[in-house]
Amino acid sequence: MDICLPIRDIYVRKILDSGGSPAVEAEVLAGEDIVGTASVAGQKGEQEIEAGIEQMHSQIAEELIGKNLFEQEEIDHLLEKRKEIPQEVSLAVSIATARAAAGKLKLSLYRYLGGTHALKLPALLILAADGTAEETEMDFRELMLVPKGISSVQGQIRAAGEIDSLFREALKKRNGREGEPDRKKQDAADGGVLKLLEKAVEEAGYQCGKEIFFAVNAGAGRLYEKQSGVYRFPAESRRCGQRVERSREELIEYLTRLTGEYPISLLEDPLYREDREGIQELEKKLEDREDCEKKTVLGRRSVMIDPGEIYTLTELSERVREVTEQGKGIILCRQRKETEDAALVDAAVAFGIGQMKLGSPGCLEAAVKYNRLLKLEEKLGKSLGTDCP
Repeated sequence: MDICLPIRDIYVRKILDSGGSPAVEAEVLAGEDIVGTASVAGQKGEQEIEAGIEQMHSQIAEELIGKNLFEQEEIDHLLEKRKEIPQEVSLAVSIATARAAAGKLKLSLYRYLGGTHALKLPALLILAADGTAEETEMDFRELMLVPKGISSVQGQIRAAGEIDSLFREALKKRNGREGEPDRKKQDAADGGVLKLLEKAVEEAGYQCGKEIFFAVNAGAGRLYEKQSGVYRFPAESRRCGQRVERSREELIEYLTRLTGEYPISLLEDPLYREDREGIQELEKKLEDREDCEKKTVLGRRSVMIDPGEIYTLTELSERVREVTEQGKGIILCRQRKETEDAALVDAAVAFGIGQMKLGSPGCLEAAVKYNRLLKLEEKLGKSLGTDCP
């Protein structure tokens, strides 16, 4: 770009994310009145973040001040070399730089980053149940709605909100139920939560397997016990009153059964990551099914990109290009703790990311992302990205 506008100053501060933990906000100033801001949820502890902010102010900012605001790659590559600073500090400065440049040109962030190629919105994977939440009481890390049978973002968000409301009520009733030991034992496994979710979908007036599918992040790594070689299910154990553990073969059988009973289109982290033989066995079982085209084990046809591992927008763009050249789809992961910054929505549109995980619409920080998607849909029309799973 021929325009030159030197960066005048960089300021980074500590703020709070949705979980009350330390997060980072950056401001990049250029010219007389150009300011770009960005906030990124914290991955590190408070002391590390404070040290990273101090290092940005005392050392790295000096290297960036005077650089051309519009040389995003040059600025990002300089940030990437300084791996000693926390990821959230680096990414916040990178996004704030892009926002300042876009503001100077009076462009939306997605248009500045993606140019005329930024035409499609990411299809959504919407959080339905978080395994870390007490009310859910399940061993899987996440259950998500995949509303790929609904053609607009507005429709997908509306459906998710309606389903979420009914699902929360069903969870309250389940958790408040006393007695009925046989029923409690029957619903102890995570299949019981899936059953409640399926019922909520139907009560909301949507069709499972046609309009709404499910994605399961089994989070098998946290269930696996290396020493014994088994997977332990603590939530299921509590609900049925006895220890529940599964071998590799039993877990494969369990997951295969669930994908047959429910419209699960994506399995993420189904087995211990180093168990390649087990993952191949699971993939083969799914391929042998008549509905195998609806199923995918993450990594076979699609790849998850975690924003918590990305240092700059340029790094994200390059990672997307690498995965796309491999012929695989991309899912941009959500962060468990969030800020009220929707920059990654713009980045997903700009870089052509096919799908994006987002939190529950009832969460304020997630709602900011949904509202940004709704505005972008007004500009770009009802054009969703590739359905990876």
